[in-house]
Amino acid sequence: MTAVLIRAVLLFWLAAIQAGATDGLLTGTWERGDFEKGGGLLLLIDDAGATRFQLQLWRGAPTYNMGWLEGQLKVKDARASFVSREGGWTCRIDFVFSGKNATLRQVEGSDAECGFGHAVYADGTYVRKSRQPPVFQKRPE
Repeated sequence: MTAVLIRAVLLFWLAAIQAGATDGLLTGTWERGDFEKGGGLLLLIDDAGATRFQLQLWRGAPTYNMGWLEGQLKVKDARASFVSREGGWTCRIDFVFSGKNATLRQVEGSDAECGFGHAVYADGTYVRKSRQPPVFQKRPE
């Protein structure tokens, strides 16, 4: 009986992954680019029905402008959108998760409207580097 139960649980888990379920599977550290050319760091922690995120961005040489954003996502079918409305501006970033990659697309709002430095954007493919729960950093001042 135990072997049958274990097999059923494993089959259910595999079916959920193939269907795009992401509950508990996104926690970790995701990276894109490098310090000199520009890039980003996406930190994710799955938390009771929501996914908390922190996004740290930088432009690279010669200006090294930066961006920082923190919030929550409601992930469904491996997709989510973060929307922030502040001071009459709207910033919307779409997230698509696929295996080891997270693709972010800043679909609404300029660099400034999203709270980022000049020419800093969230766009790109972030590759998972770790599945360990990350430690969120304090907002830079």
